[in-house]
Amino acid sequence: MKLLKKNLIYISFLMALITYSQTAFKKGYFINNSGEKTECYIEKNMWRRSPLKIKYKITLEEKPKDINLKKIREFGIYNVTKYIKRQVEIGKSSNILNKLDNNEDIIFTKEQVFLKVLVQGVSNLYVYEEKGFKLYFFDTQTSKIKQLVYKKYYKNNNKLSENTFFRRQLFDNLKCEALTLKEIKDVRYIQKDLENIFMKYNQCLNPNYKNNLNNKKPTNFKFNIRPGVNFSSLEIQNTYSDETTNFGNMTRIRLGVEMEFFLPLKNNNWAAIFEPSFHTYKAEGISGGQLSPQLPKETKVDYKSLEIHLGIRYNASISRQSLLFLNAGLISDFPLDSTVKFEKLNDFDRTTDIDLVAAVNAAFGFGYKYNKYSIEYRYQTSRNNSTASGGIWKSNYSVSSLILGYNFF
Repeated sequence: MKLLKKNLIYISFLMALITYSQTAFKKGYFINNSGEKTECYIEKNMWRRSPLKIKYKITLEEKPKDINLKKIREFGIYNVTKYIKRQVEIGKSSNILNKLDNNEDIIFTKEQVFLKVLVQGVSNLYVYEEKGFKLYFFDTQTSKIKQLVYKKYYKNNNKLSENTFFRRQLFDNLKCEALTLKEIKDVRYIQKDLENIFMKYNQCLNPNYKNNLNNKKPTNFKFNIRPGVNFSSLEIQNTYSDETTNFGNMTRIRLGVEMEFFLPLKNNNWAAIFEPSFHTYKAEGISGGQLSPQLPKETKVDYKSLEIHLGIRYNASISRQSLLFLNAGLISDFPLDSTVKFEKLNDFDRTTDIDLVAAVNAAFGFGYKYNKYSIEYRYQTSRNNSTASGGIWKSNYSVSSLILGYNFF
């Protein structure tokens, strides 16, 4: 219990440190409607729709302020994202199947909207997003911002059809030897395909071109290999005879893999984790009890198990390549042909075997990631794997781990 309290204190301290050290405000700017540019720090947010306001600070030490986007015409976080306000002809045709109509054409209206810049160069690609709509726009050095036209609709026979005029727009406006007609015909009305086309066009005009905006959404899934070291101890007690065996502290290798699923919450800081791992613990000891002190027993334990860790993780970015993280969860332990064997030292013909069974306990961890590498310290609450022995035997298995990680994808 004391060890648990000590580890909880460490984890609470680390959580406070992460909260203090992490800043969600990144260096950026905004330009008001009068054309005045303000250098500031803007709250980094994975806006899934066109924002209505932003939070900013002139210095990191001051309290954040809100500014309505009606008062500004552009804002951005350097090397990350950029939004511009423009008056455009926009056709808000939904591509959700149960909201389609029978009209091939898009009805345009003039609106003032904030567009997110996806590709910036000689030719620019933008996106406008709100509930039920995700529309792409573009411009070139010789043309103003126009919507790339794409619409799903039903023909008279209720057959699903598509208006793919956006491919004609790309063919007419992005003339370059590097872009083939087949590439234009194959491009889909999705962000990845359109970004690739516009970046290829800009690179065709300027071989040194590089898009300076990092608009990629965080990966929703990561797969990590997780070897490490377990520092474990095991104690077996007979609750009837008070016979106790303490096998002491052991250091063993553990092997595991981890799947990390990022949750669609603010900034993708939260993730669900699933980690199966393999563990071993093998030791010998001498036991004796108050009811049979004259019959000490040689005790052997051979404990192999598969642990399934299900938990939640909070990631706190401290730079573009490094972060701190905290996780908590439950571990389901499944022993694999594992037993504790007792043999009387003066009567080798009589033995007692206890089969270790499945058990559940809690786990808490904290760690650091740099690029594809990570290190974690994890503490588990003790567990009892001998509950199937009629309540006579009780085990107390405790373990803490130092885990290294490498991210494959």
